[in-house]
Amino acid sequence: MLSVLIPVYNKWSLTEECLTSLAKTGGDGCDVILVDNASSDETAQAAPALGAKLFPGRFTYIREECNRNFAGAINDGAARARGTYLLWLNNDTILLDGWREPLIDALSHDPSLGAVGPLLLYPSKNGKQRVQHAGIVFSLNREVSHLYEFFPANHAYVRKKRRLQAITGAAFCIARERFLSLGGLNERFRNGFEDVEFCDRLCRAGFAQTVIPDSRIIHIGQQTEGRGAYERENSALCGELCTTIRFDKARVFREDGYTPIVSPWLKGSALTFLPVTTQYTLEHKEALAAKSTAPLYALTELDPYWIEGGLALASRLEEALQLKDAFHEYIRLLDFCSTPDVLLPAAQFLKRHDPSLFERFLGPLSLYRTTPAARSAALYAAEKKLRAQGEEELAWQVNRLGRKNADFFAHTYPALARIVA
Repeated sequence: MLSVLIPVYNKWSLTEECLTSLAKTGGDGCDVILVDNASSDETAQAAPALGAKLFPGRFTYIREECNRNFAGAINDGAARARGTYLLWLNNDTILLDGWREPLIDALSHDPSLGAVGPLLLYPSKNGKQRVQHAGIVFSLNREVSHLYEFFPANHAYVRKKRRLQAITGAAFCIARERFLSLGGLNERFRNGFEDVEFCDRLCRAGFAQTVIPDSRIIHIGQQTEGRGAYERENSALCGELCTTIRFDKARVFREDGYTPIVSPWLKGSALTFLPVTTQYTLEHKEALAAKSTAPLYALTELDPYWIEGGLALASRLEEALQLKDAFHEYIRLLDFCSTPDVLLPAAQFLKRHDPSLFERFLGPLSLYRTTPAARSAALYAAEKKLRAQGEEELAWQVNRLGRKNADFFAHTYPALARIVA
């Protein structure tokens, strides 16, 4: 049996939709445990009745006296679960047909896996399904990001099976005995990073994590009240407790055929990567030269990290006075590359056509303001970290950026300085 643990705090309409979708798509045979973190809305009145109706004899409603956050709710639910496997599930999810069997099959047939998760998708927009989460990857400073976020749901890289250091707790499947043997979630975290820290413990115990692309769930995201309020504290605690997490973003991209390139733009002291296409072909060159926008649309859909193609598409749409489409293309590009490489042309586009929106770009751009001395020091520190991680190629790139620091401030940086002055 699978026990589904759903922590909730208010947002009854989301919980209702989640429970209904669970009942329709594989909730039969599941032990469903709803842990209410002292909600002040109609959850306490509505949840027990709906749960009993949808999951007769298999629904447990737990009302906490105070908000125990995600970790406390999961631990309480797991203590009362009867299933061989647990599925932690956010209440802002909508389950799709066929989600359950691939998760259980993966765990039951591969003893090296500590936990698995479904492919999480954003709600469909304009008829297109985009990825919300295909796994977690880590930057040089161990910031987390969702692998291939915003990629088309059926992209080949999204469907690739891979072993990861961490996956999100929004939909997380694990053997109950394994979860309990590792002590459950650390309740020092407040709605953030508790999943990453738990995955670190799984790694230390010798297990890997993976996302199962044949299992799919829609995740609305960012619905927890106060989400992000303790980001700094949670991140610091994660840094203190996690001992096995390593920089892996460049390695994962490399395994998929990308060639990671260090961006010349630093946000504070953090390195960013310019996402680059796997291989430029004659087709790419012809698309850039063609008058029609159709080839550019097709190739940027196939490879969303082809920033050069996206910028060319936005420019061509502006020339054709398709300003709304050009703006949406800049927004799409920013999902994949939020450095001044895209921020600057997007801001300049708005300055020409919509000055009221232009002001919104000044904040993100100002984060890249720096001085020659600060940039040089940050690059030196990053180079040392990369060499310690065995990333010699990237370290060499950073070293070259440092040697050309004066050129950067003479020729590249002035465009930023002028627009955020």
